[in-house]
Amino acid sequence: MVIATVVLIKFALIEPLLFRLNALMKTDFRSEIGITDFILLLLSIVFIAMSGYIFNDLNDVDTDRVNNRNNPFISALNPDLGLKIYYILTIAGLILALTVALNSGNYNLGILQLTAVISLWFYSTYFKGVPLAGNIIVAGLVALVPLTIGIYEVYQLQTHYMQVFDDFKNFNFIAFWVLAIASFAFLLTLIREIIKDIEDLEGDQSVGLRTFPIIAGAVSSKVLALFLSIIAMIGVYIAIDRFVPDLFSRVYGGFIITLIFTAGVLIVIAKNQKDYHRISQFIKMITFVGLMYLVPLAYMLYNEKLVIN
Repeated sequence: MVIATVVLIKFALIEPLLFRLNALMKTDFRSEIGITDFILLLLSIVFIAMSGYIFNDLNDVDTDRVNNRNNPFISALNPDLGLKIYYILTIAGLILALTVALNSGNYNLGILQLTAVISLWFYSTYFKGVPLAGNIIVAGLVALVPLTIGIYEVYQLQTHYMQVFDDFKNFNFIAFWVLAIASFAFLLTLIREIIKDIEDLEGDQSVGLRTFPIIAGAVSSKVLALFLSIIAMIGVYIAIDRFVPDLFSRVYGGFIITLIFTAGVLIVIAKNQKDYHRISQFIKMITFVGLMYLVPLAYMLYNEKLVIN
């Protein structure tokens, strides 16, 4: 999912948007992140995500055992070796991030990956059992994946094409699209994290965690997940209605809304751990389907079948 997100944001969103803008305005804007820097940036994001998963799973061995979530790789991994792999991946990810940031002319861009590393550590160590705090951190980190490639791209575009700031609003049109994708990912992930906490209630309680379902109960957690689902559906409707009002986008958006509504129904009728696990996987699928909208979007942009609002 991480790799697909980064690749699609660059090649199915940012570059098609620049192509369409060039066709409309008779300009020659181009992505300023070359293929080498893009690969390094992608690897930095993947390495940091991998290190976060390993560190979190190492801390969750007891909880996962109760919740029947045993990870064969982590279970067979010596904890000391696991920590070494965590540190190696983390350092490698930060070095690659700093390399791309320096190539971009602004080492401060590396703060994005540093923020991810620090957030993952605090999540696994302190905030996992704090009601909603851990859920929000995870959702924010998922949203940071498209935001990272977007921020690196927009910064370089702004720097390279400074002479057209007044005409093209600092390339905020790209930032808006990236932010929309990140917001969608944030909401769906937050819903999924709440559902996972209901699923893992027994195991989390056994190790002393205080997640939202443990504090407020499964019913209140369901209500919160349904509320967030309604916000997600409204967001998709507004985005399609106002910014890509073509027939295909309306149909695709309607399909996404239907999937989210279905997830809401499943949440209402869920009764046991298996039900919640299926819902969690279903929401992950919805996130992927929503992300895949960028593929036909790119086709429409390249073939001038879409008017950008």
